[in-house]
Amino acid sequence: MTENPYQTANTISRKPPTKSTRWLVRSGIACLAVAFACFLATLVGMLQAFDSIASSTTAPKPSELAEGISAASIPSIAVVPPEILGNILIIAGLIIRQPIQSGDRLTQAT
Repeated sequence: MTENPYQTANTISRKPPTKSTRWLVRSGIACLAVAFACFLATLVGMLQAFDSIASSTTAPKPSELAEGISAASIPSIAVVPPEILGNILIIAGLIIRQPIQSGDRLTQAT
């Protein structure tokens, strides 16, 4: 019997410590910030569309409401690709790991 089944934790080979890929996570956060800005633009557009009808002295026309909502929905459509890309980049940045170098701040603290 050449192997010791009662190896201590120090003798068992461990994987080297890793960290997340920061540029992927930061790019994902930037994409989500763009998506949030598009969402805010949609909200502002909707508020303007309904405010123009609410402040109208005459009976509101359905075509005016439809034009306002149509203009406000453009950022809603534009929000989808950056939101999907941002989520993918953040998840990939957390899954893809990089080995920690000896000069990194994380290893200096330990």
